[in-house]
Amino acid sequence: MPSRISTLLALALTLGLADEATAEVLASERFGLCTPLTFPPAALEAPPAGGMAARARRMELVRDGVSTLEGDVALRRGERQLTADRVTLDATTERARAEGNLLFWDDTLVIEGEEARMSSALDTGEFTGTDFRVPEPHARGGAGRIRRLADGRTRMWDVRYTTCDPGRQDWLLDASRVTLDHDSGRGYARHTVLRAVGVPFFYLPWMTFPITEDRLTGLLSPTFDIDSDDGSYDIMLPIYLNLAPNYDATLVPRFFDDRGEMLGAEFRYLTEDSQGEIRGNYLPNDQVYGDDRYSYNVEHRSTLGAGFSTRANIEGVSDEDYHEDISKGFASTSARYTEQTAELGWASDWLNVNARLERYRPIDEDQPTPYERRPQVTWETPRPWAINRPTWQLEGEYVDFASNDEADPVGRRQDHTLTLGWPLETTATFFRPEVALRHTAWDLDEDPADPAAPTEFERNLPIWTVDTGLFLERPFELGRPLLQTLEPRLYYVDIPYREQDAIPTFDTGEQTFNFGQLFQPNRYTGPDRIGDTRRVTTAVTTRFLDRASGEEYLAASAGQIRYLADRRVTLGNEPRTTTESDIAMELRGGAGPWRTTASVLYAPEEDRPRQRALRLQYKAAPRRLVSLNYRDRINDFDAEEAVDEYQLRQTGASAIWAFNDRWHVILHDRYDLREQFHREVLFGIGYDSCCWGVRLVGRRYQEQAEPEPGETRADLVDRGVFLEFELKGLSAIGSRVDEMLHDSIYGYEPRFEQDDDDPNQ
Repeated sequence: MPSRISTLLALALTLGLADEATAEVLASERFGLCTPLTFPPAALEAPPAGGMAARARRMELVRDGVSTLEGDVALRRGERQLTADRVTLDATTERARAEGNLLFWDDTLVIEGEEARMSSALDTGEFTGTDFRVPEPHARGGAGRIRRLADGRTRMWDVRYTTCDPGRQDWLLDASRVTLDHDSGRGYARHTVLRAVGVPFFYLPWMTFPITEDRLTGLLSPTFDIDSDDGSYDIMLPIYLNLAPNYDATLVPRFFDDRGEMLGAEFRYLTEDSQGEIRGNYLPNDQVYGDDRYSYNVEHRSTLGAGFSTRANIEGVSDEDYHEDISKGFASTSARYTEQTAELGWASDWLNVNARLERYRPIDEDQPTPYERRPQVTWETPRPWAINRPTWQLEGEYVDFASNDEADPVGRRQDHTLTLGWPLETTATFFRPEVALRHTAWDLDEDPADPAAPTEFERNLPIWTVDTGLFLERPFELGRPLLQTLEPRLYYVDIPYREQDAIPTFDTGEQTFNFGQLFQPNRYTGPDRIGDTRRVTTAVTTRFLDRASGEEYLAASAGQIRYLADRRVTLGNEPRTTTESDIAMELRGGAGPWRTTASVLYAPEEDRPRQRALRLQYKAAPRRLVSLNYRDRINDFDAEEAVDEYQLRQTGASAIWAFNDRWHVILHDRYDLREQFHREVLFGIGYDSCCWGVRLVGRRYQEQAEPEPGETRADLVDRGVFLEFELKGLSAIGSRVDEMLHDSIYGYEPRFEQDDDDPNQ
C-alpha cells in the first residue's frame, strides 16, 4: 500500500527537485492559510498485533473459498484501514477486492477510489480512479492507477499533485508515470509538466526525486537577478550531488550575460573525527573586468584523539573588486583581508597548548599587510574555579613575526604571565584581589638600515588589581511582583611605568573604549605595550527582574575611571594627563515583543557626548518587525569649534509588517546624516496564499558618498529589482531575497534556516 505517498508527492518534482531545504519547505506551518486536510475517524478499534478487524451489515464467510462482506464494510489491520460498499476476500489466493465508495488510509495519507485489488493483509495491491490527500503536510492529488508491489516499489500512472485547497488548482503538477522505490528512497517520474492556473510552463521528460527527507542528487532551486540599471541578468543553476552519507558536493553553473560563464563548486565532508568544506568559483576571462576571476575557501576541523585537534582556514580572491562585482553589492563586500591559518591544539585537565600559522592578505592593495605569525604558540593552565581560597594561573605565548615589507622590523617575542588571586565572596559581596607577574622578551633580526640598533628587549611588570562590589536587592510591586537590584562595583589597577618606545608594535593597538573596557587592566591589545596606570573604576548597575521567572525587564549601567597618575606609555601620542575618563553608560530592556539597547560615552570635561548608539525594536512575529536605530561618533575638537562635527552619524529604520495573513511589506532605509545621502534603501511587498507566495523587492545601494576621479555620482549607485516566487511544497524560484534581507535588516529571520556547519542538513 502506498503508505509513503505523503513524502513522495510532496517532495516530488521540485523543479529540480533535490532541494536540501525540502523538509523545511514542507513544515506544516507553511500551510497556515489552507483549509486543513483531515484523516477520517477510525472505522474500527485496532485489532491485536497481526490480526484483522472487520465489520459489515452482511457477511458470508467461507474458510477455504471466497468470503463476501457487503454494506458499510470496514477492515483494519494495524494502522491500515479500508471502508467500501463491498469487499470480497479469497482465502485461496489471499487477495481482496473492494468496490464502491472506497476509502483507504493509514497514518500518512488518505486514498479515495473506485476499485481496489490488494492482498488480504492490505500491504500490496492496486487502486484505480483514485484521489488522495496528505494531511501533513497539506497536499492532495490523484492518479488514474496506483500499484504497490511486493518488492518495495509503488507505481502510479496519470499522476496529479498540488498543495492548494480543494477546489483550487493555482498550480498543478502532472506526470504520466511515477515509480517509487521505498528501499532506496528514490522516485522516478516521466513526462512531468508544471501548470500554473492551467497554463503549462515547465516540462521535464524524465526526473528523479527523494521520497524521504534524505538528500538526493539533482537540481536545486535556480536563482536569477536582473540589474535594473543596465538590464543585465545573472542566473545560477545549482546541482546537488549526494555522494555518500557523510559527504556531498554542489556544482553551481552561473551565467552572466555581460561577464560570461562561471563555475562554482562546494564539497562538504563529515567523519567521526573531522568535518570541513571546500568552496571555489572560477570565471574565465571576465568580459567586463578583462581577466580571470576566482575565489576559494577551505575550512577543516578535526579531533585527533589524546586531546589533540586541528583547524585550518585558507581563502583567497583574485582581485579587490571580486566581492563587489560577483556578490552584486549585498554579500561579503565588507571583506578586506583573506585569511590563511592552520592550528594544532592540545588540551588536558592541567594544560592547553595551541600552535598556529597565520597570514592575512589585503584584498585592496592600498590596505596595510598585517604581520605573519610563523608560528605562534600559546599555552595556559585552566584557572581552577575556587571561592574563598587561593587560585593561580599560568599562561604564555611564543610568536615569530614575519613581513614581506623589508622596512618592517621582524623577530620573535615571548610573553609569560603568572596570576595569583584569592576571591572572597558571599551572597551579597565579592572581593577579588589579584597580582599578575608578566615577563615579555623580544629578539629582533638586525635592521639592515641601522645595524647598531638594539635587537633585544625585556620587560618585567607586576600588575595589581582588586575587583569588589555588592549585590543589593529590594522587592516591589508594579502591576506584578518585581525585584530591583543595585550593584555598585569598584575596580582598582596599579601598573608601574616601563620605557617601551623602542619596542616595535607587531600586533598592538589601543582598545576601543566602552563599558566593558572599564574593567580591563591594559588599555592596549597585544603585549607590545602595557599601559602604566594607577586608576579606580567606579560603576553601578541596576536591574529590574520578574520575581517569579527571573526575566530581566531592564538593566542600566554607568561607570567611569578616575586616574591617580598621568599615563606615560603611548603609541606615539602625547602622555595622557586627564584625571578622569569618559562616562560609559549602557541600557538594555525588553518586555514582550519590545527590545531596546542604548550606549553613550559622555565627556564630562567638554560636557558633551562623544559617542552614542540607540536601537529600538518591536518584534511580535517574524513578519511583524519594526526596528529603529541611531549612532554617531563625534570628532575631537577644541572648545571654540562647532559642536556638530561628526566622524560618523547614521540612522536606520526597518520594517517587515504583515497587514493580514496574506499581505506584508518590507521597508528599510539606512541614511547618512553627516554626508546627507541614503546608503541603502529597500522597498518590497509580499503576498501569500495557501499554496504559493511571491516577494518583489527593490534596492538602491550607495556605500560611498563622493565619487572618485573620473566617476559621477550616478556611478556610485547600485540599483536592483529582486523577485522571488514560491510554490509551497515544491520550491522557491528567483533571487536571493533572504540573503539580502538578512544582511540589511537587524533581527530578520530567513525563511529557511540551515545549519551551515552540518553537512547532513
